[in-house]
Amino acid sequence: MHSSQMSASGGQHGVRFTPGPFKHNARVAAALVPSMLVAAGLGGRLVMGILTIGAMIWYTMDAMQFREGAFSAVRAVQVVHHVKAP
Repeated sequence: MHSSQMSASGGQHGVRFTPGPFKHNARVAAALVPSMLVAAGLGGRLVMGILTIGAMIWYTMDAMQFREGAFSAVRAVQVVHHVKAP
């Protein structure tokens, strides 16, 4: 069996797909800041509190390299914001 056929058919054992680092964090953050400011400005103190606590949870999870937890925290904050926002 040819080596390219081995890798295509799964002939190499123990090789998993590992995603590389996300390289557009600054662009994504710059795109999200205006919408967060609008949501915070229109929502008042309650929304600011939800977003602040959510950001702290997200930052802690991200700092601990727990990507699934960070993603889940962001989604949970979005749900809570949607439910609690006037």
